[in-house]
Amino acid sequence: MSTDLNELFSNRLEDYLNQSQNPLSYNLYHPERYTIERGGKRIRPYLVLLGALAAEGSASNALDAALSVELFHNFTLVHDDLLDKSLLRRGHPTVHKKWNANQAVLSGDVMFANAIHVLSNYPDELCGKLNKTLSLTAKEVCEGQQMDLDFENLTQLTESNYLEMIRLKTAVLLGCALKMGSITAQGSATLSSTLYQFGVEIGIAFQILDDYLDAFSDTGSAFGKTIGGDILNDKKTLLWILSRSVAAEPILSLPSNHPEYSKHKIEAYLNWFKETGAKDECIKRVTAYHDRAKNRVPDLSKNPEIQDLFYKLLSDLQQRLT
Repeated sequence: MSTDLNELFSNRLEDYLNQSQNPLSYNLYHPERYTIERGGKRIRPYLVLLGALAAEGSASNALDAALSVELFHNFTLVHDDLLDKSLLRRGHPTVHKKWNANQAVLSGDVMFANAIHVLSNYPDELCGKLNKTLSLTAKEVCEGQQMDLDFENLTQLTESNYLEMIRLKTAVLLGCALKMGSITAQGSATLSSTLYQFGVEIGIAFQILDDYLDAFSDTGSAFGKTIGGDILNDKKTLLWILSRSVAAEPILSLPSNHPEYSKHKIEAYLNWFKETGAKDECIKRVTAYHDRAKNRVPDLSKNPEIQDLFYKLLSDLQQRLT
């Protein structure tokens, strides 16, 4: 069934990309198509459809909500890449690198506008509920992004600081996706809330694990990112926070202009993460959030097939741990 949902959304996304547009606006919409066609896991639109099924609704009726969430997510990527000065996204040049900063801002803005506009395909009352949910999430994502930027200039951070930042920047959108799916199916407030909490918990688990894999992935690549990229960019991940609560940062013996500096820095910090126990503690945090989400599954749906889809999500997360 998960394959059917992914195919259903892919068809809706293709229809959106192929819709007629003003030829004079080509430079506005080309970066949008470029960003979306680079792929991605499409987990957020999948969650919208899954939320609709959990509320005993139609996945087809949730497609525009799923498209809205995917457009919003890609908008955040375009702007995040500009803020972070990232050169690559999913193995391709970022929008601001391929075009310029002004184009990244404007094309990102229109993606956000389209994310809101596509919800107008629903009846007014339903559109209002969906817009209220997405707009609140948009505000929270911006708050999380600001926290992430602020962290760059702080040296005293706690685990709770980090968890709140990733909850806002990453996890609330997964919760939003499930809740919006439930809303399209007229799901109860209780179910919508439970779906939302499940999404937030898996979102936190995913982000902690993503930060962990940036440092310790065995594949040489953590989802399109350079291994050790967070270390080189001095990101305040949970690994860093937990390690620093135990011991001072490693002293690097090579100057920053040395050709081996990057490799030397990554190796030093990886050893620091291991020696302080932060590496093992991060996995414990992922497992805790995974288990918390798993315990919610019986409350998400009484349909065994739908429950299996939620368990499959959690199984995929667990496999990334191994």
